[in-house]
Amino acid sequence: MARGITSDIILVLAPPWGVDEPHLGLAYLATYLKDKGYLPEIYDMNIEVFHDVYNSPLRELWKSSRQPDWMNRSVFYSQTVPRLESHLEQGVNSILKNRTKTIGFSVTASNRLFTLEMIRRIKERDRSRFIIVGGIGCYTEGERLIFLPPGMVDAFVIGEGEEILVDLLDSLENKRPLANVSGCIYWTGEGYSRGVPRPLVEHLDSIPFPTFDEFPLDLYLYGRKSFDEFTMKHTPILGSRGCVNRCAFCNDVAIWPSFRHRSARHICDELFYESKKRNITAFVFQDLTINGNLLLLREMCRLFKSKLIDDFRFPVRWVSNVIARKGMDHDTFTLMKNAGCHTLMFGIESGSDKVLKLMRKGYTSESAAKVLQECKRSGIAVWINLIVGFPGEGEREFLETLCFIKENKGYIDRVQNLNICNVVESAELQRNAGRYGVVLPDDDMAYLHWRSVDGTNTFEERKRRLFMLKAEIESLGICVENMNIEGEEGKIG
Repeated sequence: MARGITSDIILVLAPPWGVDEPHLGLAYLATYLKDKGYLPEIYDMNIEVFHDVYNSPLRELWKSSRQPDWMNRSVFYSQTVPRLESHLEQGVNSILKNRTKTIGFSVTASNRLFTLEMIRRIKERDRSRFIIVGGIGCYTEGERLIFLPPGMVDAFVIGEGEEILVDLLDSLENKRPLANVSGCIYWTGEGYSRGVPRPLVEHLDSIPFPTFDEFPLDLYLYGRKSFDEFTMKHTPILGSRGCVNRCAFCNDVAIWPSFRHRSARHICDELFYESKKRNITAFVFQDLTINGNLLLLREMCRLFKSKLIDDFRFPVRWVSNVIARKGMDHDTFTLMKNAGCHTLMFGIESGSDKVLKLMRKGYTSESAAKVLQECKRSGIAVWINLIVGFPGEGEREFLETLCFIKENKGYIDRVQNLNICNVVESAELQRNAGRYGVVLPDDDMAYLHWRSVDGTNTFEERKRRLFMLKAEIESLGICVENMNIEGEEGKIG
């Protein structure tokens, strides 16, 4: 953090989080606050602690498979906190040495307990600090109840944060009632307010794209694997919010219930800004899907090609998530390739039509295979995600997924994420668990340790299938990059 400057708010990201690039949500908040006349400060504690432990076995805690070390209260307080105690204290002291009174934390399910411990220690030493918590990790009442004792968090930001945070800071500065801030749940002294939902931002072009000026940009790893041979710095970018699909296992729809997108021109302007200002020509789209609106996608690609690549000679390269939907034909993929698209990541999830229907994916295994083939033939690298053990998947459906991989091995460059099915907060699968035949135990790891009513789909069975599928995929010469379970939880070194 900067020293000698009193900002209007410190925006904090506690570990764990990704280390490849700056946090896009906080970058949007910082730029929007500056646009409205406020002075924000970013404290990416996550990347600082990661670099502090980079040459030690503690680095393993940042693997996606190590989430139980951060989310299981017993493991977190008995193992993770003692291992990171000095870093935790250093982070708290850094915040307390700063004179800024308003502190905002971005919270996810995985960094929630670490954030909670930071807030507890800050409030113990200085009750005058005004603590704001926002992000998908505090969206539901159940998630907010984790922040005990009541009143330790002064206000929760629920939903898209840009406008809410500005109104909140404006009310604090001018001593106006927080009851006037829609999208804010605040501590009244006796309990938390009920809060009034805030409408989503309708016109995304009205929100300035982030500049990342407040981030320690040299500390990020920039996910060189994402670009293979390019090994270059990149910028995260967001062309849309929300998704056109309603997958049963996904909770993003809770915060973004509708799909909205920026204009193709606005997105192109951002790439031009990054290319011109910082000589960045590699981009990672963090959209849930880049092809939610096919007309926009094609217009955007034409602009990239004509303005960035042809007119300004910027060697633009980009990767994105994508849905294997209708309309993704050879011409569309060729247009994307010519516009700099290097890799597309498909959330295929299963090769079983029965499971795909239960997941509400909106396509069949046959139609998905055709899309993968067209993508690969255009020269774009194909990465896929797979989920093992979704409710309703039996041995037959599991083997159908394996057959799908074998039949399409020539069109798959990598399995980016091979995960067992998690039942996450706010997802359709969690909200209507009984309808899916899911039994959730009453503990911190319910999302992972759930079982089916008939007892055939258990955590151990899902692990068995996961490792079996991993071995089969790797025997085909296909790399498996990430898994959410690797059998190493709780171990260091």
